[in-house]
Parts: sequence; C-alpha cells; structure tokens
Amino acid sequence: MRTTSTAAAARFTAAYALLTASHEAGDYWVQRDADAVAKGHPGHEGRAACVRHVASLGLV
Repeated sequence: MRTTSTAAAARFTAAYALLTASHEAGDYWVQRDADAVAKGHPGHEGRAACVRHVASLGLV
C-alpha cells in the first residue's frame, strides 16, 4: 500500500506537534528550575543536572 505525499506530510506534522508539546512539558512542567540553571555548568554538578534533564524529557 502506497501513501501519498499528503498523508506523509500529515504524519510528519502530527509527530512534530506531539514531540514539540512533549519537549515543552518536560522543560517547563517536569524539569526542576535548579537543573535548568545548572545543566550548563562544568564538572559533576553540570553533568548530573544534564542527566536529570534528559531523564525528565524521557519521562514525558
């Protein structure tokens, strides 16, 4: 069964919207403010905050 380019575009748009909404929810509702600030810091503190950030996005 072949799909049309319109169907493919609709699937892409739906996936993009879902992933964007999930990312926003993860960044603003789930991620702690302290992790958002610290994830760019060098050393253990920054790495740990980045891991928690990735985990929060994966959770969503």
